[in-house]
Amino acid sequence: MIDDLAASLSDEAVAGRAADELHDLVERIEVKWDAEADGHWLSIKGNLMEMLRKTAPEETGAVREEMVFAEVGCGDRI
Repeated sequence: MIDDLAASLSDEAVAGRAADELHDLVERIEVKWDAEADGHWLSIKGNLMEMLRKTAPEETGAVREEMVFAEVGCGDRI
């Protein structure tokens, strides 16, 4: 899947639109080294609710418009 994604994002016809979409969703990406775990931690900061809405398969009904807990309860930026 990563290879497919990398190939798609490398296509000039797609790259500009993809970058625009990502800028709307992702505010910041942080990568930190954890020596104790001997690995990296990746943290994506941004509009989580919109990420979920755009990526959830519609047929599952996993993310619906009436799901406003993040927008009302603690803000749409988690």
